[in-house]
Amino acid sequence: MFENTLQGALIGVTVIPILILSLPTTSFVRYAIYPLPALLVLRALLWPPTEGLAKETYLLGLLMTDTSFKMFDYLYLQGYNAPAKFLQVDRVGRTITKVHEYPKDTLGQVKWALSLVTSHRGIGWNIQVPLQKIKYPSSRVAYIFESMVSILSIYLGLYTCGSLCDYMVQVLRKEADSPYPWIYGLFKNSIFQMVVAFMGIFAMVSNSVLVYNLARMICVTSGIKGNWGKIESWPNMFGEFEDAWSIRNVWGRAWHQNLRRCLTAPGEKVSSLIFGSSPKLGRVPRLIRRYFLVFSAFGVSGLLHSLAVYYGSKTDTMPYEDSTPLHMRPGWYVTGYFFYIQPFAITLEDFICWATGTSTESKGVKATKVRWFVGMVYTLTWFTWGTAVLWIHPQLASLGYQRTSDAELGYVHILVSTSEAASILPLNPWPAVVKTVSPTFWDVYGYFKSSGLGGYLYLYAYTTLEILGGSGFNVLKSASSVV
Repeated sequence: MFENTLQGALIGVTVIPILILSLPTTSFVRYAIYPLPALLVLRALLWPPTEGLAKETYLLGLLMTDTSFKMFDYLYLQGYNAPAKFLQVDRVGRTITKVHEYPKDTLGQVKWALSLVTSHRGIGWNIQVPLQKIKYPSSRVAYIFESMVSILSIYLGLYTCGSLCDYMVQVLRKEADSPYPWIYGLFKNSIFQMVVAFMGIFAMVSNSVLVYNLARMICVTSGIKGNWGKIESWPNMFGEFEDAWSIRNVWGRAWHQNLRRCLTAPGEKVSSLIFGSSPKLGRVPRLIRRYFLVFSAFGVSGLLHSLAVYYGSKTDTMPYEDSTPLHMRPGWYVTGYFFYIQPFAITLEDFICWATGTSTESKGVKATKVRWFVGMVYTLTWFTWGTAVLWIHPQLASLGYQRTSDAELGYVHILVSTSEAASILPLNPWPAVVKTVSPTFWDVYGYFKSSGLGGYLYLYAYTTLEILGGSGFNVLKSASSVV
């Protein structure tokens, strides 16, 4: 029925839970199919697909694992009677003003189930994760305009980052000459590569951001019924960059919160069994419980991301003829190390702030520019290093995308993957824009060159356009003769 067990599991954790949650808790059919999603996921784990492209299987595995963790919470973690645990509510701020009853008709129950499994951050439910104060656009037109600007910005960022990575790869592999020797040295510098790789992670996650922006624009514009058509149901996927002044704040406010519920729910369940109700705890047990939840959430996150690599590592084990031999690659589980180390960093960060009396409140931090600046510097340094060294590098190496011929070129395999991730996104308008603008700019440059004004400045600007257009290497090669 399906090409492989992974595809079957993905269908199983997306469609079947809606059917299960739509049926009465006393239904025999519900009892019969209740374990089916878990069995399909177990089948995919025990007999993963062995054919196909590693990257495609990895993305499919990430989507399936992400969805299965969410369904695990809805179907199994909270017990069999989901309607008693998950309640549709109305809110004013953080205060619940109304609790809606579980529908009694079949169509209403289907809508209830569909709304639950597709809810973004639990908005409209009693499981809503904390949201930052958001200033929503004043009208649908303003909302559509904001979404379009966001979409075009994502496309531009992807295109620019992908073009830069593609250019760096060609220079490092000496498939194109650099106009100056220092450019090759800069591109080969591991710190510079880490910075570009850090930019590249956003290219890799921008696909989901783009789909999210398109979906919210369509739903809000069409005025679709239910929570999907409400502007308030579609907050920005990521927080503000200015809030990335601590490691804790990056994960809690700046980074996306799409997985927050499914990552924290297992720890909450275990902690309730160990510690009991939080309000009744003393200061020390409450502190232990707090950090237990941090460590458990990142433990689940590391497992989720590692499982996606596990699936990818079973297919197309030699994507290149000179891929690193299997016995020299890190295991699929190494990808999780990036996430496993985060709670240790957060704990150390909290301890240092406590010991030095440093403010950890947003208002206090932003009121002191030096504190905010220092926080931004060390946080960005931490993630720039960790993203390349602990996350993307071992992940690509485990999937076989590190080549022996690139052994002396640092993190060039990350640059290659970033370039490919940026190029596969359809409907990007910026390549056509650059190709249209570039010839015109060349005519303007020729005029200023002949007049002797601004030759170097225009050469650099033109070269940038040509790099983005894909033909900048020939220009760079003859740069010295042009000026």
